[in-house]
Amino acid sequence: MHYFTNHPRRVNESYCQHLTFACKTGAKLCMYSVVAVMHGLFPFMFETYVSDHVIELATDMYTRRHPTKQP
Repeated sequence: MHYFTNHPRRVNESYCQHLTFACKTGAKLCMYSVVAVMHGLFPFMFETYVSDHVIELATDMYTRRHPTKQP
């Protein structure tokens, strides 16, 4: 069972909290990939959407890992 709980404990989360965060993050990344393809086909659409949101996501993940530090 420790395979399922070691990492969540290291990031101060329960298994369910970690699962929820990972699923939400995965869903966002899937959406961003669809938007990136749309932008590739139609460069006038979503010009900075993906890059803005990936930066926001990276900042959120860094803050979760290092709660006392600013990115």
